[in-house]
Amino acid sequence: LTFNQVSCAPSQAAPLLQGLDLRLTFGERVALLSLTPEPALALASLIPRFIDPESGQVLIDGRDIREGTLESLRAEALFVSGNDPLFDATTLENITCGQPDITRQQAVDAAKLAHADNFIRTLPKGYETPLGEHGVNLDVGQRFRLSLARAAVREPAILIIEEPPVPLDAATKSMLDDAYQR
Repeated sequence: LTFNQVSCAPSQAAPLLQGLDLRLTFGERVALLSLTPEPALALASLIPRFIDPESGQVLIDGRDIREGTLESLRAEALFVSGNDPLFDATTLENITCGQPDITRQQAVDAAKLAHADNFIRTLPKGYETPLGEHGVNLDVGQRFRLSLARAAVREPAILIIEEPPVPLDAATKSMLDDAYQR
């Protein structure tokens, strides 16, 4: 993943990124930190083309990401946000997004990887528990781990993670650190 002289600025505002050169290699994990969240979010949003740069290129395997379709790019570059919505559906359907090619076992394996399986099994009907609108009965850490499982089951080439904007307890942080390592 290469950012080649990338500049990005919201309309009529100071640039968030200006002439950025950055190269990330396969298997590398990078944390983006900034005094304000906007530059890091802009950089992360360039990868799945939620936004395009005003100048420069974003390259994957040496090819400009604008050459492919959004569908193929977004199948390989997933963005998990700390505010991802949950659907008014079962826990299993929230992980699979109703895609019939994803098996129950694949969803369970992804939930285990994201450390969501244990709390899912404590729900009244486990993976068949309806979560209700926006998963209101789950805490922030549980919702985030379900979002991670949803991404993990798709086995993307690039996974972009924006952690929840609220503080997480030590146990959840530990589980997330382990999930990121795996």
